[in-house]
Amino acid sequence: MNIFLSLFIIFSAGILGGFIFEKIKLPKLIFYIILGILIVPSVFNIVDRLYKKLLKIYNDIYSFILIKIML
Repeated sequence: MNIFLSLFIIFSAGILGGFIFEKIKLPKLIFYIILGILIVPSVFNIVDRLYKKLLKIYNDIYSFILIKIML
């Protein structure tokens, strides 16, 4: 899954769920806790894949900067 699509799904779910919980007069925090439980790596494995891709991108950028500094 594309990294931006994963972020879009997570943010969209947070906004939509917060709106729905607000309409039924429940605190948004309850939904955010439920959403956090659902997206942990042991449930849907969304964040784990997202984290690995981000880590690889940052690692490549830092390696490039370090090589430029050393030269």
